[in-house]
Amino acid sequence: MFNFAPFLLYALIPLFGIVFALDQLFYRNDWGDYLPLPTLVGGALLLGIPIGFLIWFLYSSLFWGIGKLLGGTGEWREMRVAVAWASLPFVGKLMIWCWQILLFQEEMFTSDTPSIDGSTSLKFFYMLLILCDLILNLWYFLHLSKSVGEVHQYSTWRGGLVIFLGLVVLWCFFYFGLDILIFPW
Repeated sequence: MFNFAPFLLYALIPLFGIVFALDQLFYRNDWGDYLPLPTLVGGALLLGIPIGFLIWFLYSSLFWGIGKLLGGTGEWREMRVAVAWASLPFVGKLMIWCWQILLFQEEMFTSDTPSIDGSTSLKFFYMLLILCDLILNLWYFLHLSKSVGEVHQYSTWRGGLVIFLGLVVLWCFFYFGLDILIFPW
C-alpha cells in the first residue's frame, strides 16, 4: 500500500509559505495601494513556495539548535518532520484567506478600507475572519510548542521557549542584518 505521509508532509511546506506570504502582505498593509490584487495573490503563490521551504529550513534549524543548547536530545531530521506537521493549523488559514480575498478583495492589502468601513455586515465578517485567523495562529504555536518539546523530550513550555528564542533570533537577523521587517509567524 502507498504511504501518503511523505507526500502530505512535503505538500504542507509550500502551502505554509503561501499563507506566510499572504500574511506578510497583509501586515504591511499598503501593497494594495500600489499593486493590483492579481499581482499580489500571484506573487504570494509564486514566492510562497520557496519561502515555505526557506522558513521550514530556518525554523527546523533554529529550533533544533536552540533546543540542543537548552539540553534537548532531538535529531534535526525529527525536528524537520515535527515543524512540517505542526504547520497544519497555519495552512488551515488558507481557507480564511480564500474568504477574505473573495469578500474584501484588494482592501485586505490597502491602507484605506472604504468598503469594509462603510458596511456593518462586511465589518462583522472581517472581524470574524480575523478572529478565526487568530485562533488558528494560537493553535499553530501551541501545536508547534508541543512538537518541539516532544522532539527534544521536554515540556511544551520549554518547547515554547525554544520557539520564542528562535523567532527573536530570526527577527533580529532579518531586521538588523538585512534591514527587512518581517513578522516570523
